[in-house]
Amino acid sequence: MTETSERKPLAALLKRIGQLFFNVMVISVVLFVPARTLNWPRAWLFLAVVVVNLVISGVVLWRVSPEVVEARSRTERSVKTWDTILLAAYGLLSMVGAMVVAGLDHYHEWSDPPQAAITAGAVLMIVMGNALFLWAMVENAHFEKNVRIQDDRDHQVISTGPYRYVRHPGYVGLILQLLFTPLVLGSWWALIADGAAILLIVLRTVLEDRTLQRELPGYREFTQQTRFRLIPGLW
Repeated sequence: MTETSERKPLAALLKRIGQLFFNVMVISVVLFVPARTLNWPRAWLFLAVVVVNLVISGVVLWRVSPEVVEARSRTERSVKTWDTILLAAYGLLSMVGAMVVAGLDHYHEWSDPPQAAITAGAVLMIVMGNALFLWAMVENAHFEKNVRIQDDRDHQVISTGPYRYVRHPGYVGLILQLLFTPLVLGSWWALIADGAAILLIVLRTVLEDRTLQRELPGYREFTQQTRFRLIPGLW
């Protein structure tokens, strides 16, 4: 590997770290500002889980699949219009809506927070969701942020690892994280926003799957091998 080729993934890694750091700062603001206090242990626990997951994912990807780090650090232009809209709506619901509701819930004490055992279980499920998301990224070098046929990166069908069980394992991991985040934050009301975000993920799964079947050679045959999109045995 030449010095130039080594420098390119490193620059992408630093850019990706900056993006993730910005996301953590946004989450912190939209949690603590509505809560009107920093004395919120559940929010600090959630942020700790987020940071640990990001660090582990970053280190693993940097070591195993630096091309994914580089791809996910870029903003692509040749993406589907519907995907741009869905991603924006998803971000508003999951990174703003649910967090703001959780902060307001903490301030106004709308919810009775779940017991410690349930909270611990929710943390474990978030970690498992992140692990599945990471596994999908490690296995799939084409795991970009946007839906597009990556002709510039020799886009191919991936049928190994978690893709043996469902066609979109990354989304399954993301759904697990969304579903259990409100329990860690102690806000049942935040489930409404995260539930809506999950519905957007399901819609994106449908549209992405149709796109891949139409435009990616070999994907239609892959759907006969891995029959289910998100839930083995069901859908």
